[in-house]
Amino acid sequence: MRLYLLPLSTRARLIYCARAHAALPGDQQTLLARNLTWLTSKANTTWASWEASETRWKVAVTGWGNRVLARIPYQEWGLKTIPPLSGKRRALLLEAARRMAAGGSPVATRGKSEGATEGQKAEETGGGATADMASVDRRVEVLFPRLFLPEQSVLDVLRRLATERQDMHRSRLIWSFLGMPLTAPFMLVPIIPNIPFFYLVFRAYSHWKALAGSRHLEFLLNNSLIKPVPMPLLDSIFASGLAHSDRKTARDAPLPTAEESAAIARKALRGSRIDEKGAGSSSNRSSSVASSELETEQDAGEEIILLRRWNGKLLAERVGLPEMEVEIERAVEQVEKKIEDERKDGEQKEKERKDEKKEGG
Repeated sequence: MRLYLLPLSTRARLIYCARAHAALPGDQQTLLARNLTWLTSKANTTWASWEASETRWKVAVTGWGNRVLARIPYQEWGLKTIPPLSGKRRALLLEAARRMAAGGSPVATRGKSEGATEGQKAEETGGGATADMASVDRRVEVLFPRLFLPEQSVLDVLRRLATERQDMHRSRLIWSFLGMPLTAPFMLVPIIPNIPFFYLVFRAYSHWKALAGSRHLEFLLNNSLIKPVPMPLLDSIFASGLAHSDRKTARDAPLPTAEESAAIARKALRGSRIDEKGAGSSSNRSSSVASSELETEQDAGEEIILLRRWNGKLLAERVGLPEMEVEIERAVEQVEKKIEDERKDGEQKEKERKDEKKEGG
């Protein structure tokens, strides 16, 4: 698998896990995981058919459900993309960690390509259960835009994402299970399915999935099995989204160069207006922004959106992960709403402060 760490704003981060199409033996799903995958697929198909249905109550239920789904925190959706850690994979990862702790390499025999994905490496080693799994680098790559996220903060950000919501997911998982028996009387209602029960089932599954994903990520961090990898393409995609006003213009225009991307990143992080034509004209510096400068600018001042909602589709297309689009758009929408709510609260408090000052004067 491979992780993407995307800075949505100067304070918010989204984690997304891309699974290799050719799964390694250590990544094979358990029976429970396979059944859950089948049930999820079935539920998605049923939900889509209800949305297209002419039955009024089905359309009403899906409309309400979609609003509920939109309010689930993007952090939870991101953690849910990380698969649960199977026993076999845990053993393989621990063996790789032991080799590194002993001063060796996590890779005994490298594949043909250093940049190959795990699926490609599986093909190079035969891809079957008899392949020598010690020949595969078990560290998980984390791809991120270095111009918009300082490299030395990547591990700290990942640890915070892995640990800060575990207690909440655990407690809400328990409460969802406890609430299921209380919804039993709704079974007596004819025709209409027991919506409260199925909602609690979904929330229990969602919290379990996010909790499992966070524990997997924490395990990787604790065993030094994370490998941060800056991705220049992400820098260019982020910069393009900030330099242009809409998706069509950004799609038709060439991606910014490294120097132009660096200039756009500096302006964005300082809250300056970015001119579409002169995005790179002021840049005579190196294409990478000093990490200390990045950290200072991201921690200070008001929160600034770094990834436009409309740019999520272009990013997903350009990295070859179309399913990432919905995760980005949902996350950015939530961050935008949070920033707007904070702005309104700030204006209201400032107004109240001025009114109190007038009354006191």
